[in-house]
Amino acid sequence: MKLLDRDGLKADAYVRTGEDWSAPAILVPVERLGEALAARRHGQRVGVELPNSSPAAWEKVHWNTIRNLLEGLGQTYEAEE
Repeated sequence: MKLLDRDGLKADAYVRTGEDWSAPAILVPVERLGEALAARRHGQRVGVELPNSSPAAWEKVHWNTIRNLLEGLGQTYEAEE
């Protein structure tokens, strides 16, 4: 995925990780930041994935949009748990 900064588009060098933190630039959930920093190798970059940028947060936004559309059309929406 491309990122946009003040100089234009650039490649996303960060890798979302689970337990493998061997990539040169990793992206971790905020609750694992301390652990990632403690395990960080020399020169390794560590970024934080904020809750509103996670795939789960995006999915919630999309389902809320669909629910609001259906309700606006007079339809009911029942979320599956």
